[in-house]
Amino acid sequence: MDENDERMGASKNKLPSYLFVVPSSCQMYSGTGKVIFDWIIYAKDYFDFEFIMDDENLENFLITERFCERHQIPMHRSQTYSFMGCIDPGIALTYEVIKSKKWDFIECVSWANAATNLQILSCIAKDTHLIYTPHTQPVWTIPDHEHHFLTEIAFKKTLNRANHIFVDSEYEGKILKEMVEESGKIVVAHIGVSLHNEGTNHSEDITKPQVLSIFDFREQRKRLDLLFKTIENTSIISPDIKFNFVGKNSDKAVIPKSIQNSVQTHGYVNDEELYRLYKNSRVFLILPDYEAFCIPIAEALVHGCEVITSNIEPLKSIYGNLLGVHFIDSHNKAGVADQIIRVFQSLDRSAEISRTAKEKFSFDRTYGVKLRELLSI
Repeated sequence: MDENDERMGASKNKLPSYLFVVPSSCQMYSGTGKVIFDWIIYAKDYFDFEFIMDDENLENFLITERFCERHQIPMHRSQTYSFMGCIDPGIALTYEVIKSKKWDFIECVSWANAATNLQILSCIAKDTHLIYTPHTQPVWTIPDHEHHFLTEIAFKKTLNRANHIFVDSEYEGKILKEMVEESGKIVVAHIGVSLHNEGTNHSEDITKPQVLSIFDFREQRKRLDLLFKTIENTSIISPDIKFNFVGKNSDKAVIPKSIQNSVQTHGYVNDEELYRLYKNSRVFLILPDYEAFCIPIAEALVHGCEVITSNIEPLKSIYGNLLGVHFIDSHNKAGVADQIIRVFQSLDRSAEISRTAKEKFSFDRTYGVKLRELLSI
């Protein structure tokens, strides 16, 4: 145990108490959940974690419950407590759980969780450190956002009450510094990628040109329409290039007849299948209107894929200095297709891409920033 542990009052018998308050509307099957789970795994020797979540979205609740059972994290199951003007369901037992003991830390996530975060603010003790991981996005990324009028109000209130705000990128930090009274509490802590399944050893014939796209196919901002047009343009020039779709509802996507021979859909896959697909792809392609961090880009780079993505500021802030990342005007379908073909015609840089990405996205370089910040209190 080092000096920082002593300052936190940590000992083998008593660790600082740490409560995650997360509504089931959060996508625990995606990057949001992966970031939470990886942080807990990384820091569980330093904090006594607990979790509270409502069960309205049973899929997200069960994913969280299984994680907590596997890692022996106490979990409080709750009904919802809805607020008018909020997109998230709220958690009925928030007040009861927060008031049940002295919490050293409480963490809330997402800029959009207005009901949940307002509940926390209504009952959190003054001496409890509030940690906020907002993964900030523009309000227009919420469907029917005009009906969720409390979102921005709750976001600003949570930002200003928080003791620590951990942001995904320098770009997000710059935006939030204009919204808070104390900008010094904003800390850039990039997302981390587990290196247990990393590598570029391809188990299949990598000479087959494959492109991988991973996202929630229900979200309009991911721009499946642009992906279709890109594939159509690519297939005209290089019909041998195959495109793999992975993620929620990818297997339900209505593929245009003109590109059906070029596309294979996989649906939501387990980690083992996901790593196989990464390892056997030369290019990772995603063309969103907005992304806060997009953890599949980091995972693809760790596996040695070249990445082609939208020329948007949050992604440039995270990935702009890395080998193998190509930012492009996503609306220029011919230009995206040309970039895909150029990658396949170029020398394979997968080993070097993987090496540089692993250096940047290792847990010690990412979650280690968050851990050191909290242990310095």
